[in-house]
Amino acid sequence: MTTYTALLLRTAEHQYAITFPDFKGLQCTAITQELVKPLAEAVLASHLEELLRRGRTPPEPCTLQKALLGNVDSIALLIEVQPRYNSDFRTRLEQPAMGAAA
Repeated sequence: MTTYTALLLRTAEHQYAITFPDFKGLQCTAITQELVKPLAEAVLASHLEELLRRGRTPPEPCTLQKALLGNVDSIALLIEVQPRYNSDFRTRLEQPAMGAAA
């Protein structure tokens, strides 16, 4: 399991947003704090799975101090994820069963 730092902030639209300093552009929003953290966990896990599927190595998590630099309006959260990527999955999808119609 890997732990990444996420930054929680309140948006101008009175929603809650989470961004990930280790993944530029990756973010999610929800109308409550209670909803945004589970959503962030799912978004991060999905993003990591996609990186692994493409053969890319996810970055090492940055330190909490580095994540907070320049983000004075944010609250840091630690998000634990375990990507569920199975490298055999794509192979199984691409190989039709014997005798199956193409």
